[in-house]
Amino acid sequence: MPEFVLTLTCPDRPGIVHAVAAYLHLLGCNILDSQQFDDRLAGRFFMRVHVETVPGADTSYQALRGGFAAIASEFGSAATPSGSRWPARCAGTPSTACCCTAAAR
Repeated sequence: MPEFVLTLTCPDRPGIVHAVAAYLHLLGCNILDSQQFDDRLAGRFFMRVHVETVPGADTSYQALRGGFAAIASEFGSAATPSGSRWPARCAGTPSTACCCTAAAR
């Protein structure tokens, strides 16, 4: 089953975790690991979610990327998702970027 790592950093506000988890559920993904951090001094939220697609789900990288870009925009991220062969290892990078990386699994 394909696996993906999503990372998100944006201004902190209620509803971010819900929006990401609900989107992944609708797309047919199973969350394997999720990490998040709120930098209260900077007012920034950081999230890293490792997911796999469930058997029978038609979840492509392009579908995941397209929908995640809409979530990133909703929560004030300046960048759109980008692909990579290797998963991100840490969500604690001080950036306004939001990215979606395909894991090499």
